[in-house]
Amino acid sequence: MHSKLQNWLFSFGLDKVQTYGAIAVLPLMSTNQASPSYLSLSAALAKGMITISELGEGGRVPNLHVRNDSDLPVLLLDGEEMRGAKQNRIVNTTILVAAKSELVIPVSCTEAGRWHFNSPAFQESGNVLSPKMRSSKLERVNDSLRSNRGYDANQSVVWNEISNLQVSHQIHSGTSAMHDVFTGLAPKLEELSSHFPCLEGQCGIYVEVNGKFAGLDLLSLPAVWKDVHAKIIRSYAIDFLREAESTQKHPGANPDAVFKEICAGKSFAGRSVGLGEDHRFETETLLASALYHEKSIIHLAAYPRAEHEERAEDFTPRRRRVHAERII
Repeated sequence: MHSKLQNWLFSFGLDKVQTYGAIAVLPLMSTNQASPSYLSLSAALAKGMITISELGEGGRVPNLHVRNDSDLPVLLLDGEEMRGAKQNRIVNTTILVAAKSELVIPVSCTEAGRWHFNSPAFQESGNVLSPKMRSSKLERVNDSLRSNRGYDANQSVVWNEISNLQVSHQIHSGTSAMHDVFTGLAPKLEELSSHFPCLEGQCGIYVEVNGKFAGLDLLSLPAVWKDVHAKIIRSYAIDFLREAESTQKHPGANPDAVFKEICAGKSFAGRSVGLGEDHRFETETLLASALYHEKSIIHLAAYPRAEHEERAEDFTPRRRRVHAERII
């Protein structure tokens, strides 16, 4: 898997770095590698091809029921939020739901103060857990998998982190809902996000803040990335609103060192909740996860470990002058 991942990562093209304040976003561009087809959650919901609901009238906080009526698989991204039913939830790991199938998925609650129906099924939230919270959650899920406890993200920690998010942004929510924080900050998030538009053929981003690695998200299909780009950018924006006010400029950013670090990390793998294999990569300073299906890497995400964010500059290399030098 390491060699496949390395070849895949170093096949992406690099576009011009997009900067705003201390934030630098490097668009990663597709080179039209083969990939199975699938839909984003937002596209499937918009077409009425997927239904996500509680497990019966009683419901269970850590699980939801998914029915995919589409002829294509549907991708649910790690940290992607769904709104409605008895309380809002996020997905605990990236899941590819098979076509014409039903599945029970592991989730965490992002609305601690509600446990009653406000809709029979879930709808699009438009939010994804912030990268700092995704990094923290990824480490907890990794520990849970190693202990054979499944994809448990430790619900109490998720609630505490959302509470801290409300306090840090001074946003009150009557039900302690993460969605309310994003809604309260919507004008600022949209203004910041406007500096990082989605490009034709883009399928991911590499992000630095104050010259340090802050996160990486990649998909195999540009059409699906186009559906999720705005919510992924907003997830980074909610962590780094203050850095957007900085006047610091960046000469460029390059993900090569992070790519190499991921591929050199310790790894373990198992069957995914849905289609494919779930691969996890760990180093002293970063965490990554990848969904692999039909000889293709469908989704990759990587973040600095929460306790090592101050050392993330170790992954910021000098800008390569010639793209061809990246080829392995």
